[in-house]
Amino acid sequence: MSFPSNRSEDRVKVRVRADLVFVKTIHRNEATFVVKDPLAMKYHRVRPDEYFVLQRLDGTRSLETLCGEYEAAFLPQQVSKVEMNQLLFRFHQNGLTVSDSIGQGDQLDLRRAKERDQRIFQQLTSLLFIRFPGVDPEPFLRCVYPWVRPIFHPLSLVLISLFCFMTGGMFLQEMSQFGAEFPTLGTWLRLESLLLLAAVIGGTKVLHELGHAFVCKHFGGECHQIGPMLLVFSPALYCDTSDAWMLPSRWQRATIGLAGIATEVILAAIATWVWVLTAPGWVHSIAMNVMVVCGISTVVFNANPLLRYDGYYVLSDLVDVPNLGERARRMLSATTNRWFFGIHETVEPQMSTFGRVGLFVYALAAASYRWGLTLLILWVVSVMLRPYGLESIGRTFCLVAFVAMMAGLVQPLIKFFNNPARRGRIQMQRTLFSILCMTGLLLIAFLPLPSSINTTARIVPRHQTYLYVSTEGILDQLHRRPGERVKQGEVIATLVNPDIEYQYLKALGRVETQRALVDALRQSRFESTEASNELPAAEALLKDLEDQLESRKHRQDGLVVRAPVSGKLIVGARRSRPKQVARTDALQFVEWSGYPTDAQNDGSFLGAGTELMTLVESNDWDLEMVLSQSDVQRIELGAAVKLSLQSAPSTVFRASVVDISRTQWTFEANTPRWDDSDGARQTAPATTSYVVRAAVEDSGTTEHRWLAGSEATGQIEADLVSVVSRIARSLSSLLRFR
Repeated sequence: MSFPSNRSEDRVKVRVRADLVFVKTIHRNEATFVVKDPLAMKYHRVRPDEYFVLQRLDGTRSLETLCGEYEAAFLPQQVSKVEMNQLLFRFHQNGLTVSDSIGQGDQLDLRRAKERDQRIFQQLTSLLFIRFPGVDPEPFLRCVYPWVRPIFHPLSLVLISLFCFMTGGMFLQEMSQFGAEFPTLGTWLRLESLLLLAAVIGGTKVLHELGHAFVCKHFGGECHQIGPMLLVFSPALYCDTSDAWMLPSRWQRATIGLAGIATEVILAAIATWVWVLTAPGWVHSIAMNVMVVCGISTVVFNANPLLRYDGYYVLSDLVDVPNLGERARRMLSATTNRWFFGIHETVEPQMSTFGRVGLFVYALAAASYRWGLTLLILWVVSVMLRPYGLESIGRTFCLVAFVAMMAGLVQPLIKFFNNPARRGRIQMQRTLFSILCMTGLLLIAFLPLPSSINTTARIVPRHQTYLYVSTEGILDQLHRRPGERVKQGEVIATLVNPDIEYQYLKALGRVETQRALVDALRQSRFESTEASNELPAAEALLKDLEDQLESRKHRQDGLVVRAPVSGKLIVGARRSRPKQVARTDALQFVEWSGYPTDAQNDGSFLGAGTELMTLVESNDWDLEMVLSQSDVQRIELGAAVKLSLQSAPSTVFRASVVDISRTQWTFEANTPRWDDSDGARQTAPATTSYVVRAAVEDSGTTEHRWLAGSEATGQIEADLVSVVSRIARSLSSLLRFR
């Protein structure tokens, strides 16, 4: 077949660089060629037809000749001169070709300036992951690799795997201890804790990146750049193992991507054993930090395929989709253009429908996750800086990152509208319809809608009287027990206190003796001047002794607990089991736990002020709920409440809010009296909260048996709230640290 002659004036004055390295890789849906630029240390992927054209760029062929050779080799495909020229322009823009034309130096200088601006823009859009220039680690890797190579022996890998699995099983047994020792947020925010955490992150990331480098070296690849970086403002290391793209086996490439994750898993396993075998101290604390850093960073960052870290490259190799992120972004862009502008573009035609849908979902999930994670971390940093008065710095970082990320979204849109060819394909009807739909969604998002607050609640009596022990003593007999009805003045319990009895009898004897003395002085006062003089003092002493006797009598009467009003008895406040302490003497009162009316507490010593039982004066019941400050601001007195008891989930009762506490919830004042105090501490609200009380309607006439302290689920009618406000409130509650 003959092709048009290559006249000198028609020749394409670019030629392929002779120093480029090409490797062919086979994938599920296609074959590609990886092009390595040894000067810029950049890697490019080209299709077989693009590789065909690139190989024929020798400076002697014209556009017509290139088009003819292309069509002859790839029948029945057709290519125009415009398309061929665009391909050659892309080759030259990527630095794959060189030209002898005049003015190339200026163009290269412009390209360098453009790349520099692009790097600066990328740094602004990723403030959490800042890279600095590195060095070539190849000499170091060649020197150390012989010492590391035994680790890659199959037997070594099996032993390491068994060690990690054994460590995982041991950690499951020690998980409760780990949770008990896990530092609180206040401990994490201390300066020494932050410095220790930063040092641990830096050390683990250095080993992480060296793991990538040594595995890449093991498979024959090279690592030509390793350097420092700031990962979430903590010092770390990065390692460029892009040379793994030159490996034809996708399993080897995936192994290189997994090397860093495996390194952190091994570090976490070693740290776990150190943590178990050491006592609390610096070594113990460092081991726990390594466990936390390696675990969280592996899940949230490295192993997560939604970020361009190890998990992303592993997923790209395992699903055999090269350049997964860019292809997913193009699929998302094409789908968006079709939905909003009516522009139909053919993207990934060789893929199945399932594959294209997968690319779209991946692009959407990756973008959402990257946005959310970046803003979340920046917000956490601002909260961490709050105790030091530097919260404004964190907020500034949040603002700069948000503006930069918005610029990253707007920039492709500007390029789209600046392209006349693509702008002319916009279908105005579809665009107007899309604008109307977006406007409607925005209106719905900001439209106030009915809302409610779902919460747990406790059933409490509306009118109740507490029965307290006024005089300490040993519980001798319970005449009435919880659940029984009593009348006013009826005896509830009898206590015994020999000391009180002795003090009363002693006071009684002294009164009787003094009274006899006063009577004798009164009879002889007319006969004896001395008796007349002693009488006033004796009468005063008698008055004091009678007052003491009255006090002793009152304390003795306190040993008998009577009902102050008529009603139904229920249990009193619950007491936790006392801690075991060493006995200091032979005689000790029996300490009670649970409810004082439990059978096991018969004969126990009850101190003054102990709540023995509670008297419910009527059959009216209320609902007590503990709500956060933000939820309390959304409700008003009289708000309707729907509730269902756990004992009767199918029955719905109605109530109305009658009281909103003005004082903040505290454990001492607001813990349910029937709960175990130790267990209640574990469920105490983490944020500023208040007690809300609602009166249950017709609780006195219903046939349902109400139990004090029983749990219920309540739904409170709240103010109208838009969807946007709901999302903002959810994020605010999620990111609020106390």
